[in-house]
Amino acid sequence: MTDFYLRTESIKPDDIQRLSVINAQDKSIISALCSAEPCLLEGSRGTGKSFLMRVAEQELEARSGKGLVLPVFVSFNISSLIETDDQLQFYHWMLAKTLKSLINKLRKNGYVVSSESAGLLSNDEFDTASDVESDLKKIVKDFENSYKGKSSVSIDNLPDIEDTRTQ
Repeated sequence: MTDFYLRTESIKPDDIQRLSVINAQDKSIISALCSAEPCLLEGSRGTGKSFLMRVAEQELEARSGKGLVLPVFVSFNISSLIETDDQLQFYHWMLAKTLKSLINKLRKNGYVVSSESAGLLSNDEFDTASDVESDLKKIVKDFENSYKGKSSVSIDNLPDIEDTRTQ
């Protein structure tokens, strides 16, 4: 193998399965990550948490066939850079980043985000997924650049998590 990766996020999704060496404990963790139940995966830095989540993402995609499940992997490795006046800064940054990643994944999988769906992903009156994605991208970038000096980030267009949940 000639490739060397410092972070799991640098590995292309197609290469995850090829690079994985899974033992019995890993299988158990991946099974928990693939279940419908929430689970918490914790461990020291560099122990393979993100890699296992990426393997689970690939397994869910392979199992789901046509549209039953759409796994979305979101990395929060930049969270330590956030420094704003917002008391809920991590929550707002995480929500914007997750919704942005969801729109990207939908688009990559050939799904069209209707104006009604776009309305669920933004508090603004955007009609298209690209407008919503652009707005979410700005919110994410503003949070991630906040380390340069304590700043204020406008979250007016960010929906509440309850507005985006499916029942």
